[in-house]
Amino acid sequence: MESHTELVLFGLLLAVTVLAVAARWIRVPYPILLVLGGSALGFTPGMPDVSLDPDLVLLIFLTYAVIVTTLVLQGLTLPAVVRALGLEEDGLDSEEELHARVQTARRARERVEELSGEEWVNADTAVRLRGLYDWRHRRFSAQADGDGAHYDERSQAYQRLVREIIAAERGALLALRNEGRITDEVMRRVERDLDLEETRLET
Repeated sequence: MESHTELVLFGLLLAVTVLAVAARWIRVPYPILLVLGGSALGFTPGMPDVSLDPDLVLLIFLTYAVIVTTLVLQGLTLPAVVRALGLEEDGLDSEEELHARVQTARRARERVEELSGEEWVNADTAVRLRGLYDWRHRRFSAQADGDGAHYDERSQAYQRLVREIIAAERGALLALRNEGRITDEVMRRVERDLDLEETRLET
């Protein structure tokens, strides 16, 4: 009986692993696929009854109870605790961040000017970088002065445009993979580049 139970548990573990791989393949959230797979398994005729040690069941229950209590419950009650204690941001971090962005953009713009005369620097590239860092310097300086609404609107429009383009790239990449024209490894490498490009967008 114990060997039969172990075989069933091994089969369940294998099924969970297959579902995890399938969820990544078809781009479906893993919990959804797991619930569907478990429901289908429950209605499968001829499934044997599996009896587990009550101590093991209690251990599994306590594990999930601790996780729910320490993560979910505390996460849900934390905002209420913060409000009750009257804790608020003092804004110093935001001011320091703006100051850092202004100074780094200024230094980047200066460095572009210093290197623009080098033989290995392409003139078109220098022009693009000069415009980029000049824009960033003006934008962050305006935000520091409390007058960055115009720049924020333009920045948000730019970010939206770039995200739409990246989404189109992801769609084309997925189509290539599904058609068998590229491997999963190639898709993952290109996806990493797209992820990096998306994270570079200023929020």
